[in-house]
Amino acid sequence: MKRVHIVQPYRSQAMNRMSQPLLDELPALYEVTIGEAPDPAADLNIHIPWHTLINYEGGGKHIIAYTHCNPGAQAALVDACHRADIVTAMSFTGRRELLNAGVDPAKIWVVYCAADTFNLRKRTVLICGRSQPNGRKRESLLFDLAYQYDLTLYEFIFTGLDWLDTVEKLKLCGVSAQAVQLDTEAQLNELYQRCDVLLVTGYTEGGPLPILEGMAAGIPILSPRFGYASDLLDEESLYDTPADLMEKLDAMNESRVLNHQVAKSWNWKDYAAEYALLAGRLLGESVDLYPERGISRYTQLPDVIDEIKPKSIVEIGTWNGTRAVQMLQQAGKYYPMKQLSYQGFDLFGLQTGEQFTRELSKYAVPEKIARKRIEATGAHVKLIAGDTIETINKMAPAELYFVDGGHSEATIQNDGERVTRFINDHGGVAVFDDYYHEKKPPGMGCNKFIAALDRNLFLVTHLPARTRDPEDGRLIGMVRVERANISVSMSTETFAFTGASHARV
Repeated sequence: MKRVHIVQPYRSQAMNRMSQPLLDELPALYEVTIGEAPDPAADLNIHIPWHTLINYEGGGKHIIAYTHCNPGAQAALVDACHRADIVTAMSFTGRRELLNAGVDPAKIWVVYCAADTFNLRKRTVLICGRSQPNGRKRESLLFDLAYQYDLTLYEFIFTGLDWLDTVEKLKLCGVSAQAVQLDTEAQLNELYQRCDVLLVTGYTEGGPLPILEGMAAGIPILSPRFGYASDLLDEESLYDTPADLMEKLDAMNESRVLNHQVAKSWNWKDYAAEYALLAGRLLGESVDLYPERGISRYTQLPDVIDEIKPKSIVEIGTWNGTRAVQMLQQAGKYYPMKQLSYQGFDLFGLQTGEQFTRELSKYAVPEKIARKRIEATGAHVKLIAGDTIETINKMAPAELYFVDGGHSEATIQNDGERVTRFINDHGGVAVFDDYYHEKKPPGMGCNKFIAALDRNLFLVTHLPARTRDPEDGRLIGMVRVERANISVSMSTETFAFTGASHARV
């Protein structure tokens, strides 16, 4: 077993968090050690961060993690990058910094860190006053919200008298709620400071006084149209119906929820998988850190890109954007990112339960999340949401097509006809995922479509890396399709992927 050595001299909290996933996950593939200095006897040193490769003369293979460059350290950075086989950047902004320093783009690979162990803090909604015997405070509004909308991102805090019954009923509805008894104005002021929004619920009010208190405390307010609210608040703070109120609550929450979803769209296992991909390609080893994800067959895509060097890429089945970012990064070794274009097709947030079952799909990721991730590369990005049965006609010709969307034969037939028509008319290469070599599910996969292709028009090559699903035993591969008059250099005998030999069937 080959040995990977993590070089980590500082042991700061940030560096420990960047090292620990590699220490946890890479032992599935390699012997893994850690120390403060490079180990010349290791098969690969991963330097976190890059400083320990400066002026290093020990030889061997090296990956350095670029975090930042302090003023005056540019020459040292260039020296370390020159000695490294791969330079990882924490962001695409960092990638641009490396390019500006003169680092070879073929060496750079962006690997995002993660924060998947952190939970989204609930938005605290303050209700201040006293429940009234005649129902004037309109507690029923809260039950309208509880039964009609998802309130898992909110916590309701009541202060004043006679709210305990309402709190207990909301808890029975699955809503996070508590009553807080305050004795002084100072305690009330402190409560305003730690709540996110003041919600006023009554049918009729002379004021109420909490509106002035909330305004003075500087927190957002949502209120019906009466009293101080009508006199002093802007339209976005006023609501008329439960639906109107929920829309405005969610609007206040939108940016923080978007940030949460973007950050949670990858995790530390994804981070470790990216390093496994890089290490595997350097060492000629398997990169199947997580066999259930089929990593080994997906790593054939960079080799296709290395051969054909596409400027334009189409992906059917964008999902969360991980594969799109990988393909654009690989193409970015040959062209500036701004010269690359990407078209992505997916259901995104439009997926239904029936579609999930029919297509053997992953659950949909909202389009705005995928867009945020892919646009960070700097490429020109066009995402098309919806079922490709209806949207595939929006596809423009490209140099590389990756077909990994709906897995049903009907959907693949629909998508494949469009792709192969473009290949026949304009050239280019397509890679179809989900070719089942064993245990093919009925009505699924690209087998039927590939078998029906006219071999006088299309050259069909089965790529060698095949991955077995550990749960159901299915053996899944990929198929490359191009015009028949194009000679293919990536046969199963000459395929360039360094870790493919172990997976050939």
